[in-house]
Amino acid sequence: MTAHNVPDKRFLDAQIALLLETPDDDLDELLVAAGFEPPELAMRGENAIAAARAVANAKDAERGRFEMRRDHGYAPGNYSAQCSVCGKHHTADKRAASCVECADAAIAKGAA
Repeated sequence: MTAHNVPDKRFLDAQIALLLETPDDDLDELLVAAGFEPPELAMRGENAIAAARAVANAKDAERGRFEMRRDHGYAPGNYSAQCSVCGKHHTADKRAASCVECADAAIAKGAA
């Protein structure tokens, strides 16, 4: 984008302020006149927020799983190594002591 096709920030700020200060009934009336259904738009917004939260929660869970695996000797990587628990050859970080299966088994054993 160039400076010529980016709207003026002050104009956008004024538009946002106008929307925030407009009563809900007036906004609903404008939306209907423009061919939108306010309840449908609200539901779409709520669905988008729920989807974003689900993605954030999944990323947090994955981050937690990564940390637990690391605590049990595994980290992903591109090095060929031998697991110190089962002896299987696997691909992992060069400092990993165990394969992902053994790390997951140790996590499950600890959770039981």
